[in-house]
Formats: sequence, C-alpha cells, structure tokens
Amino acid sequence: MRDFLAAAVPGYPGPHERTLQRNIKKLYANKLFELREKLKNVQYVCLTTDLWRRPRQHHYLCATIHYVDENFGNVSTIVSCRRFHGRHLAVRIRNHICRIVNRSQNFDVDDDSDGIQNEGDEMDESDQEDELNDELEDREEETPTTLDDDSDGSGDHDSADDDDDDDICEVPEDDTDNVSSDEEPEKNETTSDNNAFDIKDISCILYNCRKLVNIINKSSILHEFTGNLARSTVSTDLIVDMRIRWNSTCKMISRLIDYRPALTMLIEQLSTIQGVSAKQKKLLIKLQLSNYEWDVLKQLKSTLLIFSDASEMLSGQKYPSFATAYDVIGSLNHYLQLPSMNNIEMKIKNVLDEALRKYVQPPIGSQQHNLLLLGAFFHPSVYVLMNDHDRTKAKNLLISESNKSNSASEDTTSVQSSSTLTMRRSQPSTNSSTKTISTTDRLKAFREKCGIIETSSAPVKSKTITLRQELIKYETFDKNEQSFASFWKKYVNLLPQLSNMARRYGSVPASSVPCESSFSIANHIVRKTRTSLTPKNLKYSLFLKDKM
Repeated sequence: MRDFLAAAVPGYPGPHERTLQRNIKKLYANKLFELREKLKNVQYVCLTTDLWRRPRQHHYLCATIHYVDENFGNVSTIVSCRRFHGRHLAVRIRNHICRIVNRSQNFDVDDDSDGIQNEGDEMDESDQEDELNDELEDREEETPTTLDDDSDGSGDHDSADDDDDDDICEVPEDDTDNVSSDEEPEKNETTSDNNAFDIKDISCILYNCRKLVNIINKSSILHEFTGNLARSTVSTDLIVDMRIRWNSTCKMISRLIDYRPALTMLIEQLSTIQGVSAKQKKLLIKLQLSNYEWDVLKQLKSTLLIFSDASEMLSGQKYPSFATAYDVIGSLNHYLQLPSMNNIEMKIKNVLDEALRKYVQPPIGSQQHNLLLLGAFFHPSVYVLMNDHDRTKAKNLLISESNKSNSASEDTTSVQSSSTLTMRRSQPSTNSSTKTISTTDRLKAFREKCGIIETSSAPVKSKTITLRQELIKYETFDKNEQSFASFWKKYVNLLPQLSNMARRYGSVPASSVPCESSFSIANHIVRKTRTSLTPKNLKYSLFLKDKM
C-alpha cells in the first residue's frame, strides 16, 4: 500500500493503522446516525440475519435490511453486527433481533451518548456480561489479529477430505455422507446396470472423486503432469468440493468431466512418470472411474446445473429476488417431474423433488406462499408467467389486506420466515439509484431449460366487480420487457395504492446474499490482508462496508 500511495499520490504517506482504529468508532457512530435518519422516511423494510464464525471461534451475527427506494430500486444495507460470546442460543438471537426491530421503530428514543451499542438500551444480565467481556477482550487483543498458518480461513466451514492418500478404505464419519465409516467404497460396490442404480451409489462415487482429486493435487508431479495434458482444452484446475455446499460439488463434477480425457491419458502413461511412488500409482489405478460412474457424474452435472442457475437467479441484490422465486420454484418443480428414459436421471430427480417439496416449496395457503404470490404479482416480468388461479388468489389477498388496513392501522412486524421480517414505517425512502437488471430473458431461458414450452395467451381481463379500479388498470398495462423498477416508476402516479404495496413486497429477498458477502469480505480482511483489527473494530468495519 505504501508503494501504491507513493505512485498514486506522491508525498502522501497515508494514515497509520492506529489512527484508523481510533477514528473508526466515531465514524461508526456518524454512519449509524445517518442510517437512522434515512430510515425515518422508509415505510417498509425487510430484515435478514446470518451467523458467521471466524477460525478463532468468534461468532458474529449480521442483520441486513432491504427496502425499495423512491425510484423503486432495491437497496440492501447492514443495520447491525454483533459479536456473540459463548453459545449463540436461539433465545439470545431472537432477543437481539427484537431489539433491532424495536429500536428501528422508535427513532425518537434517546440512545447512549456514543451511539455504538448494537444490542440497544435494554439488555438482560447475560448481554451486559457479554458487553463487559467484549470490552475486556478488546484490550487484550491490541496485538495484530492474524490467523495461524494452518487455518483454512473459511470461517466455520471445514475443507472436505483432507485424509491421507493411503486412507482410501476409511470413509469419514460425516452426517452428509451415506457411506459407512467401516466399509470400503470399493468400485465393485457400484453396478454397471443403470436399471439397478441405487441413490446411495452417489456417495461412493463422490468419495472416490474426492480421493482422486486429493491425490493429484497433493503431488506436484501429478498436478503438473495432469495440467499439461488438459491445458489445451481446460483452463481451470481440479478442485475438491465442500460437502455442505452443493454448488461446490457441481463445480467439482464439472471439472472432473472436463478432465476425463486427461485422466485417461494419465492412467495410460502412469508407468512412465518419474517421481511417483508405487503406492500412489496403485491408488490412482484403484480410483479410476468406470464408464458407469462417469454416466452417473454426467447425470448429476446436468441436474445440478439447473439448480445452479436457479440459485444464481435467487441471489440478486438489485432486483426483487423473492418475486423471481415464484417462477424459479415452479420451473424446478416442472423440471423434476418431467419423465426421463434414463433410470439414473429419474431416480436423482425423484430424490431432489422430494427434498424440494420438503424444504423449499411453501405449503399452499401458508404465509410464505401468500407472500410469494404477492411478490410475483407486483413484478411485471413474473406477473405474465402466473396462472389465472394464482393471480386471482393474489388479488383476493390484496383486497383482504386493504380492508383490514382501512379498519385499523397496521404497525406490526410481519414475519416472512425464521430469519426474515417485514416492518412498516411512514413514507418512501429517498436514496440510491441502482442499476436496473431485467429478469425477463433469464426467466425465459431458465424455463426452456426446465422443459416449459411457452404458449401465447390472451390478455387477462378482470371478471369480478369487487376488484378495485387500480387492479383493473394494472392488469391492462403492458408488462413485457419491463423491470420492476422501470414499471412502477412509470405508473406510480396512476397506481398509488398498488405502488405502495409493491414497495412492501418488492423488498423481500429470496436469500441472505448481502450478509454472506459481508462475511466473505470480513474473512478476507482478517486473513488475507493480515490487518490488526480487534473483534469490535472488525464489527465496525462490517457495518461501514456498504456506507463509505
């Protein structure tokens, strides 16, 4: 950095890190005050939370708010970041989230003079003890906070399969692995008959893949030799997946398939490679994948790539991702129910379809399902993809909500899920012009991948006289090729009530990507740059990340 400043700004030495640490608390207080002033004009916000653990066993809870600004652009910003001492129990997390909600709804209440306390003014004895421990530990950690050299720097996630190369017969005892720890995943355990395919074979095959990649990556000779064989067609290296992140398994499988010709040549030329022990050669030959196993990997790749596209579409921060979730979940459900002549693909789809219904697809009539319908109803690109039944259901929900709001003012917090809430305030926000991202083309391409054939449909006409005039107008407006922001910015004056509701339901995200990205940056700051940040200063840095 010193060399960079000397070249970029000659004569400017830059501030010392101690100077920055002394000023970060004041900067945090100023930005916190500015955020509170800004949120006074925001009517609806959504709150998401996420937990992160540093390699030194320090736990942090990050709370992020999402709202729609005056230009109908989606805004996400960190509102609180707290370090947890001891166990992060559910009751402590719930109490902290309630304090965040209560403080955000009562801006006129005087806070502490320094404005730093994330936990609010009301704290129980355990929280007061946490704050005392936080202050004491900050004094103890004035020395640079760096990680051990053997730390993987990945927070609370451990790298997969770091076993010894000769430990092929021992399967790690992990809940995510269906292979027993006292059984050897021999290649003859799998079958070459697709009709006899067992879903448990996937665990054995993935285990062999991880061992194969580990042996190659741990040997500089094998790594260089394999890379030279594949470099003409592949520009990336083999990687090992992280079992708790399925998308990393998709990447591992994709790269293995790309490396298949190189791996075949490696086995053929293995006897001529110098510097490779007989033990390593024996293991490589033993781990060589059969044609049946390659077929299973191909089917896994094709299926997981569909889910990878779905995850990417639901991970947006600049558009209403929860509205997009309506069509993504429906398209995935359609894809998994498509018949297939391949027995392997069909069994994989059946297992994924069961998991999708259990963990992702909300029950019809539930609060989350209703929220999903309303979010899709207000998104012009998704509205045209809704069926008549869901449109009618969404309109009835809006009418029912309007009747309730007319009889009594709503100032309560609505819970989206276990970690997502929507809160009501007074007026629209006045900040942030974000880049408009159209989702129409991406949704169409994704539906084609899932096997959904587009059919031309007649314009939807209002058939009930009980619908408000705004709903009738909304149905007649052209919604093709228009993003959420551009559509509602254009018709905000013609649809004042619906545009206000669109701000509410358009603020709900489908994932906690802002929190995840914050933790990724925090981990980079702590590990890669070797900064001298105490836990509290790291907490302040997380809060200031998107406000500077």
